[in-house]
Amino acid sequence: DVGAADAAYQQVDFEGMQAAAAAVASGACTRDELARAYRLLGISLSALGQEREAYDAFVKLLVLDPEVSLDVSPTLRGPFMEARGAMGSRRLDAEVTLNPLRGALVVTISDPFEMVARLGGEATAGADGATVPFDEASAREVVIDVPGLADAGFGFYFLRLVDEAGNVLLERGTQNAPLEIGERRSSPGAGEVIVVERSGGVQVKNVLAGIGAGLGVAAIAGGAVLHLSGNDDADTYNSDLCLTPVTPGPAQPTRDSICGPGGTRGNFRDDAETKQRNAVILYALGGALLATGVVLFVVGGDDEEQGDATAFEMSCRSAGLGMSCSGHF
Repeated sequence: DVGAADAAYQQVDFEGMQAAAAAVASGACTRDELARAYRLLGISLSALGQEREAYDAFVKLLVLDPEVSLDVSPTLRGPFMEARGAMGSRRLDAEVTLNPLRGALVVTISDPFEMVARLGGEATAGADGATVPFDEASAREVVIDVPGLADAGFGFYFLRLVDEAGNVLLERGTQNAPLEIGERRSSPGAGEVIVVERSGGVQVKNVLAGIGAGLGVAAIAGGAVLHLSGNDDADTYNSDLCLTPVTPGPAQPTRDSICGPGGTRGNFRDDAETKQRNAVILYALGGALLATGVVLFVVGGDDEEQGDATAFEMSCRSAGLGMSCSGHF
């Protein structure tokens, strides 16, 4: 094991240091133990004149510990320095990101010397989801589906990269201290509604149905306001105001200002016609939107969710006399 190889190193027993090879083959080494084993193995092979094998061992040492130094005689340092030159700035690494639409972890592996054979670990969706173990063959990108992760929006994970024997090359988190990924959704504030949908089925259609129906009702209400205002203007134009003498006063227009040449009586007629015309447009638009909303709601209630679709997220809050909404797909 690594301990026996260490003891042999203290006794300058280069043959005995070959015990480090047995430790590597056992597949039971942690990352630190594996680095120690490759360090001892590289030194012993270099001392025994097996420079190519020593170089390979030192490359693996530097993958595990890029900042390591070697305090040995210059005659043994050749393979180590060659390995450091070959290593350059390349590093073993694993980047973990979240695919929120699929509900999956995406592990991107940088393995410049092809030491990684498999990656394993566990993942959990949300704060109280079921823990899902995984064990996948190494690839440049590995996708790990986690049930419930799309709905939760966040989760926890730990993973380790291992070599062909099962020795640990790299860890992200631990079983007792997993790493969190994603964003916890905050509770909606006063006057705020949050809608999040990740399928192309019933719920997206219901959201759109609600929006369409709401806009339709608003348009009809706006048409009603214009209709009433237009009626008032028409009543003013059709009144007998110009037939009745008007007593001038500081707060009352004169008869000439209303009924005389260039008076405002004609404006009431034009305003009435414009408002009535716009009211009809709003009635038609509102009716169409309301009908569309009802149809989407009915269809959404009958459909089953099918396949993957774009996530839709919208946030609405009251703003003065109206409503302000923002969202994204």
